[in-house]
Amino acid sequence: MSPKILHLSTHGFYLTDKTILNPMLKAGIALSGANESIKNKKGDGIITALELSGMDLSHTELVVLSACETGVGKLEDGEGVAGINKAFMKAGAKYVVMSLWSVPAHPTEELMTKFYKNLQKGQSYSEALRGAKIWWIKNRHSHPYFWGGFVGSGRD
Repeated sequence: MSPKILHLSTHGFYLTDKTILNPMLKAGIALSGANESIKNKKGDGIITALELSGMDLSHTELVVLSACETGVGKLEDGEGVAGINKAFMKAGAKYVVMSLWSVPAHPTEELMTKFYKNLQKGQSYSEALRGAKIWWIKNRHSHPYFWGGFVGSGRD
């Protein structure tokens, strides 16, 4: 059974390699020990958006990707952005929080902590994320570099 909440804090990527035709093979996340796996030729430690889309996350309400560039992908006509977000939605997740660029670890940690506190208060996913961003602007730093990269998508 899939978890209710899946939070991944790792590295995301989107390749611009024009020789890879399927955009779902261009996006992915690095798992724990990816460098070691590649070095020792025991797998690659990488999971692509295509692989993610085949998972069963039908019971997963929320996926939080506090990883760099997890919201980046290729815009497809009538399909939206093909990338990690789309992969989690195809796998059954109801709502995905992702980042459009690399945000430093400490601001990300504080923003995510506030996001989860807002959820505990009964706010919806989109309200909780919006509230965390407003809190960050008022209490930490107004520059959007620190909070603007995080976006949500899905059914609240």
